[in-house]
Amino acid sequence: MKRPVAFWLLSGEAAMQRFVKCIDDLSARYHAPRFLPHVTLHVSDLARDADLDAALDEVARRFAPFQMRAGPTGHSPVRFKALFVPLSGGDIVGLANALASEVAPWCSTAGNDGDLAVAYRLEPHLSLLYQVLPEAERARLAACHDCAGDVIDFDRITAVRPAPGAEDFACVEEWVILPPRLLVGTGR
Repeated sequence: MKRPVAFWLLSGEAAMQRFVKCIDDLSARYHAPRFLPHVTLHVSDLARDADLDAALDEVARRFAPFQMRAGPTGHSPVRFKALFVPLSGGDIVGLANALASEVAPWCSTAGNDGDLAVAYRLEPHLSLLYQVLPEAERARLAACHDCAGDVIDFDRITAVRPAPGAEDFACVEEWVILPPRLLVGTGR
């Protein structure tokens, strides 16, 4: 039996407080779910006995905190990417690849020919609002919440599962978030 798991990169405390406030304000204004600000590194369907704690600990040990630069705040008609801050820089690709490799043993799918890992396309961004809105309103919000050029520190990773009993991530406010691991970067 499998379940979806997402792996997140979390910002340092100063940026975390800033983005939590922004997300909370937008969520209240647009009757949208609240969520922890994050950058999704990898998403996969994993065997239910996957040792997420061990995977997080191993990857956190290997990677040091890093910074990423924000691009112009963007928007899309996609609910989970209605308003978002694109990010670049740092070792995010290496970190995402390490997490994908670490959990690969738990990605085999019963009934299929061989192993099948769910492909996740890394597009580093930090969402600010999960909601379907008209394009004009999204564009206005993107202009009001522009973060272009900001340098953001990232220092923790975690894993997230759907709400208990759920098979997907639809119930945002009921997601189960594992305790974050501090990136310490003592070796690869």
